[in-house]
Amino acid sequence: MALPPQFAGQLLPASTQSQVPHTLEIYLDYTCPYSRKLFQTLHPAITSLVTQKYPSTLRVIFRQQIQPWHPSSTLCHEAALAVLRLAPTEFWHYSAALFERQTEFFGGLRRRGLGWMARR
Repeated sequence: MALPPQFAGQLLPASTQSQVPHTLEIYLDYTCPYSRKLFQTLHPAITSLVTQKYPSTLRVIFRQQIQPWHPSSTLCHEAALAVLRLAPTEFWHYSAALFERQTEFFGGLRRRGLGWMARR
């Protein structure tokens, strides 16, 4: 399942330049255990590296890749997009929280499951 083009990628806040020679694109699904491992490994390291060492030569884009075999995936991604629209500076924190509590969504997502993070 693909997202509309206007939501296709979220630029890492540390990536301040739109025209840079290098782009790192990360394709992740909030309910995929492998995506979680990748996000938790890369996110802290990439943010500090881009901010401190490569702010004008590298940008990082998070592409939401919804996988149909993860039934709660679409709802998690829609919640993240709502956060992106309402509080763009909180998108990466919310994404980290979704990955951190990912196993709560494996049995099917209850409507109140995403609400706790929106109130943080």
